[in-house]
Amino acid sequence: MPLKKLFRSAHSSAQSLPDISAGSTIQPESPDNHWTDIWGVLREAPDRGKWNDAHWKSRAVQRSLVEAGRHAGRSRVEYVAPNIGFHLLTRDFFITAINTQTKWLVLIIFAIYLALSFAWSVPYYLLLRYSPGCIYGAETYVEMWTFSFITMMTIGYGNTGPQACWAASWVIAIQSISSLLVEAVTIGIIFARISHPKQRGRSIFISDSAVIARRDGVLKFMFRVADIRRTQVVDPKIKAFMYTWGEGRVTAEGERIPVRCEAIDTGYIDGMLILPLTIEHTIDEKSPLCGHTHDSLVALDAELVVTFEGTTEFGNPFMARRSYVPSDLAWGHQFVDIICRPAAGETHYTIDLDRFHDTRPQEGLPPLPPAPLSQLVVSRAKRTVPYPLLGDNTLALADSLVLYRGSDGGLRLAARAADTYPNQALDVTARMYLYRWSDADAVEPGQPPVSIVQLECGYVDGTDRLHLRLPVEVAHVIDASSPLAAWDGPDATAALRADADAEVVVVLSGYLYSTSENVLRQRTYVVSRHVRAGCVFADIVKHPALTKDRKPRVRWARFHDVVPQQGEFLEDGAEEEVGASANSGLDSAFADAPAPSE
Repeated sequence: MPLKKLFRSAHSSAQSLPDISAGSTIQPESPDNHWTDIWGVLREAPDRGKWNDAHWKSRAVQRSLVEAGRHAGRSRVEYVAPNIGFHLLTRDFFITAINTQTKWLVLIIFAIYLALSFAWSVPYYLLLRYSPGCIYGAETYVEMWTFSFITMMTIGYGNTGPQACWAASWVIAIQSISSLLVEAVTIGIIFARISHPKQRGRSIFISDSAVIARRDGVLKFMFRVADIRRTQVVDPKIKAFMYTWGEGRVTAEGERIPVRCEAIDTGYIDGMLILPLTIEHTIDEKSPLCGHTHDSLVALDAELVVTFEGTTEFGNPFMARRSYVPSDLAWGHQFVDIICRPAAGETHYTIDLDRFHDTRPQEGLPPLPPAPLSQLVVSRAKRTVPYPLLGDNTLALADSLVLYRGSDGGLRLAARAADTYPNQALDVTARMYLYRWSDADAVEPGQPPVSIVQLECGYVDGTDRLHLRLPVEVAHVIDASSPLAAWDGPDATAALRADADAEVVVVLSGYLYSTSENVLRQRTYVVSRHVRAGCVFADIVKHPALTKDRKPRVRWARFHDVVPQQGEFLEDGAEEEVGASANSGLDSAFADAPAPSE
C-alpha cells in the first residue's frame, strides 16, 4: 500500500464524527492520541488476521503445532537434547545465523567486531612497548586500539602507522586477511537475510479462520488465499494436512503411535492468483474430515495445517503457513465478498483486504453454539446437485429411491444418477448393496448383526459402463432370484415392514478425464424413509426439438423430484391393497425424513 494511502487510512480511522446537539461542545483531539492511532495502523499485520484480545489469549494457550496471530506460521515444536544448540551452530552455522533474530544478530556482530579490535590491539601495544620504531605516532593503548580498528576496517594510515618492521607487517597482514573473512561472512549473512524470500510470504494472505459449510449441497472445508502483489507467483501450490492426537493408537506389535497425519486434497488452484481464491476440500468418503463434528475434533486435539508454496519471479522458493484448531473453524459460515468490480468509467478492480478474514453465517441456519451447529451442518443436506465445475466431483445421486412397475410388469427399485458436467466422469460403474440388520436383542454371540448382499443392477461383471451425458436410472429388477423377492410376493406388507430398517447403499465410481483422478459418489437410503413406492422420477430432460440450439436441456432443479406412477402399482386387487398399504407407510415416513447420508 502506498505510504500516502496508508496515512490517509490511518487519519480517517483515527478521526470520528461526534454527534452535535444543542449545548454540546467539541473537545479538540489530542495530538498524542492521533499519532498513537497512526502508529497502531503502521504496526498492524493484516496478513496475520483480525485477532481481538480475548480470542488471542484463548488461542495462545491452546496446544498447537503452528502458532497463530502475529507470529502465524511459526513452528511450536521444540527439539530437546543435550548441546543441540551447539550442534546446530557448528554443523549448520549459516542457516543458524540467518534465522537468528535481528536484534540478537546485530548485537552479536557488534560484539564480534569489538572483541576482534580489542584482541588485535594487544600485539600492537606489545610492539609499541617492546619494539620501538615499529609503529610511529602512538604512545598509549587507546591509540593502539584505534590503530587496530582502522586496520580492520581499511588500510589507510595517517598520523599513526607502521614502519619498516617485519613483526608489525606480519600482524597487519594476518589481521587484514582475518578481517576480510569476517566481513565476507557478515555481509553474506546480512545479504541473505535481506534477500531471503520468506518475506515474500508476508504478501500471501491466508484467512485466519476456515469454514466448514455446504456449497451446492456438498459439505466442504474452505479457507481463503490471496496474493496482494502484482508480480506473479510461479507455480503456486497449496497443501493441507490434518493432525489428530487423542489417545493415539497401538499397533499389533505394541508400538504406540501418538499422532496421525493425513493429507487433505485441496484440488485445483488457479495458477495466476490474480484474484483471491476460496480453496475447497470436499468432505466425502475419502476425506479425513468425513463424519467429524466440533466435539470430535476437540476430543482428538485436531489441527489442520495449510501451507502455500511458490517461487518468486527471481527463482527463489518461499512458503507461507497457517494452522486451524477447532476454535478457528466457523461451521455453517461463508466468506464475505471482497471483490469490487469497477464502476462506469473506471478500469481497476478493488479488493477490500480489511474484510479478507471476515465470515458470515449462511442463510437458514439458526444461531447455535459450535457443537450443535456442526451436527446440524453435517446432517443437513439440501436438495441440490454439484456445481458443474471442471475438475470437481460432479457425480450426483437423487436423494430417494423409487419402487415401481416397469413396462414388462416387473417390480423395480431404481436410483437416479447423473453427471452435472456431462461426461466429465468416464468408465462410471454403479453398484447397489442391501444391508439387512438383525434385531439387536436376537443377535447370537459370534454372529454378525448385519447381512450384506449385492443387488444386481446390470454392472456386476464390470463390462457395462454408464454414459452420463444425460441423467440415467440405475435399476434393480425384483424377480424370483432377487434378495428382495418377498417385496413382490403375497406377503409384501410383512416383507416391507421387516426391511423397514434395512439400508440400500448406491455407489457410483469412475475417473475424471481432466485430472485422471478416481471419483466416488455414495448414498445410503433407509427403506422406511427414502424408498418411494408407486412413484417414478420426474422427467427432467427437455427434448432437443423444444430448445433454440437443438440440444437437450436438463432441469437440474427437479433432479430429486418424484411423481406418482400412472396406472396401478400392483396387478390384482389383493396385491394392490398390500402395495397401497406399504406405499402409504413409506411415503408418510419419508415426508419428514432427513436426506440420505453421503
